[in-house]
Amino acid sequence: MSNVQQLLQLLADGCFHSGETLAASLGISRSAVWKRLQVLQQTLGLELFAVRGKGYKLARPLQLLDAVQLCGQLEQTLLAEVIPDIEVHLSLDSTNRHALELAKQRPQQRRLVIAERQSAGRGRRGRRWVSPFGRNLYLSLYWWFDAIPPTVTSLSLAIGVVLAKCLEAAGIPHCELKWPNDVHYQGQKLAGILLEMQVEAGGGCGVVIGIGVNLDMPTTAAEGIGQAWTDVRRITDKEIDRHEFTCQLVSDLLNVLQQYSHSALPDWHAEWQQRDVLQGQQVNVALNNETFEGISRGVDAQGALLLEQHGQVRRLFSGDVSVRLAEHNR
Repeated sequence: MSNVQQLLQLLADGCFHSGETLAASLGISRSAVWKRLQVLQQTLGLELFAVRGKGYKLARPLQLLDAVQLCGQLEQTLLAEVIPDIEVHLSLDSTNRHALELAKQRPQQRRLVIAERQSAGRGRRGRRWVSPFGRNLYLSLYWWFDAIPPTVTSLSLAIGVVLAKCLEAAGIPHCELKWPNDVHYQGQKLAGILLEMQVEAGGGCGVVIGIGVNLDMPTTAAEGIGQAWTDVRRITDKEIDRHEFTCQLVSDLLNVLQQYSHSALPDWHAEWQQRDVLQGQQVNVALNNETFEGISRGVDAQGALLLEQHGQVRRLFSGDVSVRLAEHNR
């Protein structure tokens, strides 16, 4: 563990710590402590207070995620052997990109990658996912399929249902799903999903499931979000245990992925329909360089959006389509 990580763990309680105490705990000089404090501020974007006679403290306490603790909690669900490789990083450019790079070396090795911060977090269609340090959840679960599931196109929607139910179990009254991969609460974005697939020559495929959840988004960090948003803290008015939430979500994801692996598809369709925020709405669709309107008639069992235009229903799949509610429905 680096001195920066050790320093962060010492400060995570949100209390004041003198420079002398920090230096003694880390076995370094006070000037070296100061340099590492600058890393926390300038590189990780953390807000620090320095008060003469008291020392240094974080503006807010942090509950840092720990790979060992996550493994221990997953073992209680009897699923630890399913995902043996768990990584927790202080900072990555993108958990999805990192997981895909690892998959090039060992394509059949399932793994979980988590970052406390992303410097270049990605959403769909190249959009940026705002990822401040230690406040939300940014994870990528890489799963290997020996054979491509016949209904793999519905996987993103099934994952959306899993995520919505996990958030509801954490205290959200009712989550909405916006095709193809957003979780909303009362019209505000709460979480997002980004799936990326690698097909191997031998016939199998690897899928990276990237998930970002707004648990406790700092208002200053959210200035870069280009749409209405919310977080679990604002909705429930309570602190969320990040380890407990992460383990529950990962366990639920592993269960649904195992069902896809054995062609025993989960009954996600009815659950999606109950939460479908676009159902019956006039929507705008951007497909490649074309823009058109229609009425959303829900989704089918393969995960396609059913768009009605002039009495005809058109099936649209995720990846190339962006959907917004038509202006008069906002």
